[in-house]
Amino acid sequence: MVRPSFALGLLANLLVGSSVTGEVLTLADYAALGEHRLSAPVPLPTGGLHWSLDCSDWRLEAGSVRLQAPLSGSPTGLLFEGLGSVHISVPDPVELRQLRRFLRNPELTDLRLDFDRMVLRASDGPPFGAVAGAHVPGGGDPLYANRLEHALVIRRLDVDARLLAALGDPEGLYWRADFRSLEHGWLTFTFDSQRQEEISLEFFSKRFAFLESWLSLDREEHRSADGRPGRRRSPVFDVRHIEIEADLTATDSKFSGLIAGDFETRLELEILRDGLAVVPLRLRPTAKVTEVLDADGRSLDFVRDHLGGRSSSIDNDVYSFSLLVLPRRALGAGETVEITVRYELSIPKYASGRSWYPGPRDGGGLVDSHTARFVHTTDDRHDLQSMGRKIEERAEGKNRITVWELDRPVRMATF
Repeated sequence: MVRPSFALGLLANLLVGSSVTGEVLTLADYAALGEHRLSAPVPLPTGGLHWSLDCSDWRLEAGSVRLQAPLSGSPTGLLFEGLGSVHISVPDPVELRQLRRFLRNPELTDLRLDFDRMVLRASDGPPFGAVAGAHVPGGGDPLYANRLEHALVIRRLDVDARLLAALGDPEGLYWRADFRSLEHGWLTFTFDSQRQEEISLEFFSKRFAFLESWLSLDREEHRSADGRPGRRRSPVFDVRHIEIEADLTATDSKFSGLIAGDFETRLELEILRDGLAVVPLRLRPTAKVTEVLDADGRSLDFVRDHLGGRSSSIDNDVYSFSLLVLPRRALGAGETVEITVRYELSIPKYASGRSWYPGPRDGGGLVDSHTARFVHTTDDRHDLQSMGRKIEERAEGKNRITVWELDRPVRMATF
């Protein structure tokens, strides 16, 4: 488990991590994360709370906290109201120059902010231990719910799914503080161990309805000597081979220029973590996943939030980018696993990039090279060209089936 360094005032009551790694995670666990029930307010201990996480140093001086109902023994959320502060050092000179431009302060060397509200979601780490025992199940809170809904609807980010992915990763940590600074309004500091650059600081501009990335940093043990991102990656699996069967004979019912594709993609994955209980995938948000299967053809549970069902401002066909597959048992490093994803996806008359078929989460899409095999069914209106070598072509009524192989690893496969 990745653990931040932290100190909690003068208290000796340190936290036992909330990870449930090694256990099987279920849809019930995801539902529990999404209930967002909080305890009654608990006053801060004398001296407040103090902890450090990589380049950030946090203090809660006065006020109260409410804890989210626990999952497997420890809370996964906290609402703070009172007086707090954060000091963020910026070891990367390029990121520091960007931060100076955003804040219009050419002399800035680091960031010191006071705040009066904080919504914290975390798979592990401070400051939950200092108020352990206070998380008696209670009701919800409008501010807490609003900030998480803002992340989901505005940023298209399912925080509960990110938490579940970290809880299912033996080396995972997801720690997200959404806090209201007195000078700049709401900011979000995140440490996500499954990102290539784990640390981020973001600001959502209401004026331009645009998410500004103020900082993006590699974690301390991965950074180079000059503070720039290192080359080390920490993927939880590697895609070795894909096989895709696609029926491309139907026209989209809403947009006649699109093809309503029916896809079945089989992924061959090499697992890189012992005890991996969640397989975090990424797929284009307009893809409707209908089923996920294991190597024996048995259905597997999966998590994919339907964003279009939450807000009238989002098209009903839009889902979260995140697709979490829940295996029946914890997986082991070096193990080869097969997962088949069935989904419907409308595309123009080409499939470009990497997001049209399932792949790794942030940062992995153009790194893990893999071989591929395509079986495409088209009608007599279209000819199909693809990467790879065409090894078979046959007619079935008005349809044509072509089979293509890529026997040399590629970073993305397109047709």
